[in-house]
Amino acid sequence: MMPWLLLFTLALPDTITVDGSGGGDFTTIQEAIDAASPGDLIRVLPGVYPGFDLDKPLSILGLTGAPAPQIKNIVRVTGTGPVCLAGLALRTLQLNDIVGLAVVDDCTLGKWNRSILPAALQIRQCTAVLIGRCNILGQFGIDAGPTDGGPAVDVQESRVTITDSVMEGGWGTDDFESGGDGGAGVRATLGSWVELAGSSVKGGDEGAKIRASLLARAASLRRKELADVEGKAGERSQSMLVAQLVMIAAFFLFLGFPAGAAILGS
Repeated sequence: MMPWLLLFTLALPDTITVDGSGGGDFTTIQEAIDAASPGDLIRVLPGVYPGFDLDKPLSILGLTGAPAPQIKNIVRVTGTGPVCLAGLALRTLQLNDIVGLAVVDDCTLGKWNRSILPAALQIRQCTAVLIGRCNILGQFGIDAGPTDGGPAVDVQESRVTITDSVMEGGWGTDDFESGGDGGAGVRATLGSWVELAGSSVKGGDEGAKIRASLLARAASLRRKELADVEGKAGERSQSMLVAQLVMIAAFFLFLGFPAGAAILGS
């Protein structure tokens, strides 16, 4: 666990357990949030859970060393920090209008299941967001028709620090001759401040452009292969022609040698 994450747990007055199978204090994360007081710690056991809305300063953590709890709907966080989400497998996360520190640590977004919105992580008008050790994939294009991939992270008028994370835009889809563009790894608007450290950022693959490139490459390879075949055939034809000329010359030499020898001997 990262040192700054320990600061949250050391000051927490109460711990609430969420277990979808019924072995904890609550079976859903939303129920635990509604019952919690500011500063409480909510520990979530492995399982699949509905999305939730967090509007109070809490920490929501998966268990260390256990499979990450999977959240199947959008998670929305607003209000006053500090807030912390850690060790969760999310589809889509929205951080909106948070005053104070918001931490997202050791989470996956848009990986275990496709992001519901274009951006797997959307950050809007937040004063201080820290993203660490996360793996984030933007929404990929819809199969029906050419559509663009979504960005992994979309930052609007916020201050964000991202460390030790991997962000990849969603890939565009094909539709015959056209296709969608790949999404950005990180997209930030004017008025935003984004700092990256020890992280990988990659745009998503494009749809039809990738296919067109592959088709052009295949056509080029076919042309090269055809040229190689024609070249080898030409070399064989030239070799056959030389052999035929040698055979004709030998034939005439064979026919003319006795007459030539008789003339020279007379």
